[in-house]
Amino acid sequence: MVEQSEYAKVVESAFVKSRAMIYQNAPTDFACFCRAVVKDEETREHIALAPHQIEWLDHIDRCKAEGKFAGILAPPGSGKSQLFSIAFPLWSAGGNPRLRCAVVGSDAKLVKRRVRPAKEYVQYDPDFRAIFPNALPEKPEKWTEQEFSIQRPRGIKDPSYLGAGITQPPQGSRIDLLVNDDICDYDNTISEPAMRDKVIDLWYNGFDTRLGPRGFVVHIGGIIHARDLNVRLTNDPRFWFIKQSISNDFQSLIHEDMRTGETKTIDLWSRAWTPEFLEQKKRSNPRAYKRAYQHQGYDDSERTFSETSIKASIRKPPSSIPSGVAYFIGVDLAGKNRAGNVIATIAVGDKRTVVDVERGAWSSDETARRIIAAYDRYHPSVIMVENNAYQQALIDWMGIVSDRPLPIEPFTTGKQKAD
Repeated sequence: MVEQSEYAKVVESAFVKSRAMIYQNAPTDFACFCRAVVKDEETREHIALAPHQIEWLDHIDRCKAEGKFAGILAPPGSGKSQLFSIAFPLWSAGGNPRLRCAVVGSDAKLVKRRVRPAKEYVQYDPDFRAIFPNALPEKPEKWTEQEFSIQRPRGIKDPSYLGAGITQPPQGSRIDLLVNDDICDYDNTISEPAMRDKVIDLWYNGFDTRLGPRGFVVHIGGIIHARDLNVRLTNDPRFWFIKQSISNDFQSLIHEDMRTGETKTIDLWSRAWTPEFLEQKKRSNPRAYKRAYQHQGYDDSERTFSETSIKASIRKPPSSIPSGVAYFIGVDLAGKNRAGNVIATIAVGDKRTVVDVERGAWSSDETARRIIAAYDRYHPSVIMVENNAYQQALIDWMGIVSDRPLPIEPFTTGKQKAD
């Protein structure tokens, strides 16, 4: 019993010394900062860095040493956002109060979920305060859902931490540390294909141009499409990327250095994934699984209708359309990511053929008249119109323009169309 008590004292002493060493090194060592400050979002206990996360931190150090921006592609649930959208800006600004950090995501709503815990660490966390006692809140009454500052020398107009959606570049601001956090999502990459190039353009012209001469970028995400921003940045010579994918047998992570092509195997992080969980994900939607967990992005060859066939369909001569087909009309009205309304007609027989596509920024009554004209040309079995507030107004307009009964079927889309 005495020996066990003495052993317990030795263990406790070693633990105390270890914690003291971690706190001592935390201001200059990001790994120690994570161990000392960052808490699990559910249990609120100090996190322990997983092996794949240690690889990330080593990669950040190598990139800084070589003057490269850092890129990390990793599966959902791997802890990217907690470490790089919250902890990394806090550690960086704590060590350099002059620093101007920005986190950009697919939309402002997502980024607000990063800003809130970052503010809470600055305001209330005793571990953060112990490591950076001078990183005090600056005028917290003026903080917003998307930005805040710590105390620093006068004359710096931009906030210490700014969160922004990709479509909301910070006009006139300068950035020293930029974190790209899952900028690409299903909506702006797959559902709205025209947004892919726009997202790339917005990043280069709205955020990249805001970087100062010694600015640093950390890009985290996963490939959604073969031509999305993630892929574009892997080909930008300023970046050095690593990629982590779930192995085919669900037992490990495959870590790849995308510059050298070298690979190695890392133990699966059981806190986020188990083989059973991953197998269920793959069975549920094999294509979505390969995209999310193995970075096999979609490409245009997988579209129901290719870009070439769509362009060729404006407007197909009747002689080119097979006989005995059924016609269907789909109507998609302007949204926040795309201006203009689209009326598309397809013929369904042995195969599906796009026969007519119209697009324009028409008024509601003009849109209704064009739909009716398309109905008169093709006599479709169904006219599908999205059923939300604006689309319902269009359906009402069609009833005003024509008193004929039309085969209109409303349908609703939303986040369920994303995986």
